Amino acid sequence: MLKELRFNKIKGFTLLEAVLYAAALAMVVTVLASLTLNSFTSYRAAKAKGALVDSADRVAGAFLQETKNARRVYLPTSVLDSGFGELSLETSFRPTVSTEPTTFVDIYWAAGRIWIKRENESAQPLSSEDIEVTQFKLVRSGNAGGEGLRLYLSLKNRSNPNENISLTTFAFVRGGYTK
Repeated sequence: MLKELRFNKIKGFTLLEAVLYAAALAMVVTVLASLTLNSFTSYRAAKAKGALVDSADRVAGAFLQETKNARRVYLPTSVLDSGFGELSLETSFRPTVSTEPTTFVDIYWAAGRIWIKRENESAQPLSSEDIEVTQFKLVRSGNAGGEGLRLYLSLKNRSNPNENISLTTFAFVRGGYTK
């Protein structure tokens, strides 16, 4: 009696199936790479905007706090009505030497950044080194409520110049102007 020979079918991929799987895998990888690249680009743009907002907030915050607490604007060293001005204030807010009731504070533009310098201290940057200040203009203003200063501030990101921000704010000087 002869035994019947049976061959088991070996299951596997045909060449056509392998090509289709490779094409599907390539499309999935392309979509994932595109999403990753878009996420990275969005992250960089958000980081650039965040740095702009942070620098603008620090500059405007220092301007408002120092101006509203100042006794007077010290006009001999202040540079007003200029695109890159300087504000010198006489203040009793946080004096640097305990024996003197007043001190001088300067907020100024230098080398594309905004700095604050208190008397007898070294200058501290208010704006990030990644940010370029394109305008720091201080204008004297007066109205029925008293005299004050208006700040015009414009910033742009150094690595992404299309990202920029401009703001205007106003602060009253607690004292007044003297010459």
